[in-house]
Amino acid sequence: MEEIYQDYRYRAFSPANHFWQAWKKVVSPDYFIPVTDRPIMEEFSITVIPPDYSGLPVNIQKGNQADVKGLKGSTIRIDLISNRPLSKGFLKLDNEKLPLTVRGKRAAGGFIFSRDALLKIELEDNRGITNQNPIPYHLQILPDLNPDMRVIQPAPIVELGTDQLIPIHLKIEDDFGFSTLQIGYEIQRPSYIEDESLISIFPIYLENQMIFRKKLKQFGAWFNLD
Repeated sequence: MEEIYQDYRYRAFSPANHFWQAWKKVVSPDYFIPVTDRPIMEEFSITVIPPDYSGLPVNIQKGNQADVKGLKGSTIRIDLISNRPLSKGFLKLDNEKLPLTVRGKRAAGGFIFSRDALLKIELEDNRGITNQNPIPYHLQILPDLNPDMRVIQPAPIVELGTDQLIPIHLKIEDDFGFSTLQIGYEIQRPSYIEDESLISIFPIYLENQMIFRKKLKQFGAWFNLD
């Protein structure tokens, strides 16, 4: 018997093959094989918490969804309830094992989403019996394009007027918006002026922060070198 799914009672016997044998049959005592349940997940969920910059909502998936997608840097949280009290459990990411926090029949754990991987849940109950053939969950990183910026103003070479103002006009594009904008500049003085050149950086604040969440942004400002 290779696979047993229910309790079995059995015995062995061997009948006599010849009339001169002193027995009609030889019978063993009864033997009993009890079948016990392995730990399984009765409830299971995967919570994907995207990075703050994306503005995307938290996504909760049930165990019947085997494909898990999220941005790189997302937090992945696993929550489950087993049919039996657990002694330990692990999240297996390819060849890496991460321990679960176990309390009775419940277990939870998590990690930072950093690469495509195959996730399996390994459980062991308080009898030392493990789950069998855990379901594979395919983790896939969603593409996040790098921000793109085009300088409309100023030109590569510009002459300052008497007001010492430089107009700045930028066109910035990103699929999830941007949260920080800084301008850096250096004033280069003639060689006969003994003064070290310094690079200055200062942030740009927008009155309407919702602009950061738009897919296409255009920014204009005036920069005073005084």
